[in-house]
Amino acid sequence: MEYQNKNELIQQALDVLRCDPLYPIIAIARDMDIPKTTLSTWLLLTGKVPKRKHWCITKEHKEAISRATRARGPRTDAEKQLISQGVKEAWANNPLFREHMRVKAGMRSHPPHTEATKEKCRLWHMGVRPSEETREKLREATRGSKRRVGLKNTPEAIENMRRAQKKVWSDKDYAVVQQRRMKKAQSKRPTLPEKIVWDLLDAYYPGEWEYTGDGSREINGLFPDFIHRNGSNMVIEVFGDYWHKGEGIPYRNTEEGRIKLLAEVGYETLVIWESALENQQAVLEKIDSFVRGGKYA
Repeated sequence: MEYQNKNELIQQALDVLRCDPLYPIIAIARDMDIPKTTLSTWLLLTGKVPKRKHWCITKEHKEAISRATRARGPRTDAEKQLISQGVKEAWANNPLFREHMRVKAGMRSHPPHTEATKEKCRLWHMGVRPSEETREKLREATRGSKRRVGLKNTPEAIENMRRAQKKVWSDKDYAVVQQRRMKKAQSKRPTLPEKIVWDLLDAYYPGEWEYTGDGSREINGLFPDFIHRNGSNMVIEVFGDYWHKGEGIPYRNTEEGRIKLLAEVGYETLVIWESALENQQAVLEKIDSFVRGGKYA
């Protein structure tokens, strides 16, 4: 979108700012019926804007900005294109704009969190949640926004996200790194079923098995729970009924899929189900047969 009276609009905005240096630029843009980002870019390029933190404004100005934003509605494609062009020009020609964007994007290092902030974060992760009053304020603040809480994605958006994730995860190196991170992020490792099997292995096969369910070892894109230490390509997997049985389970997480994928790289696999641990004597017999024969039938 081209503005024939661009210079006149810039001059009008500068006149307003000379009278009130803290006057919100978004309010000026609203009065001129042009995008706020476009006007901000024009003013930055002139180099005549009074030196100020115009994004740090009073509560009254913030309320005026909020009302103007809600009343304006979504941007048109032409406005978006103009904003993009203006930002590119400002980034190329104005060091002040580049510095502002770096700070806004978090590209500059920030001071460490205070102890009070750390405590708030700790309490949050322990399950402490905002009060109902705070939650209502959050709901009110996001009401009418495209990013409001509870907004459901369209089927097309869901399909696009699924394809994008599938493409990213098709990279084996990326998948391995992400899986290792997720394993380490799980605070309760080993799980209770894994701990039971680990105790059995330590008691009857001391020093022979290594616990690797924490993501410390990767085999063919998988992270087995136990690996034999004495050179034998043997693996023991402990499967929970909830995560590995039923409909919709990825093939790699089924008993058949896990055995097949590990067999492709020369590993024999024994799968012990969580429900089978009720009879530990039977589990020991399976492990013994597996260790002596290299497989369990």
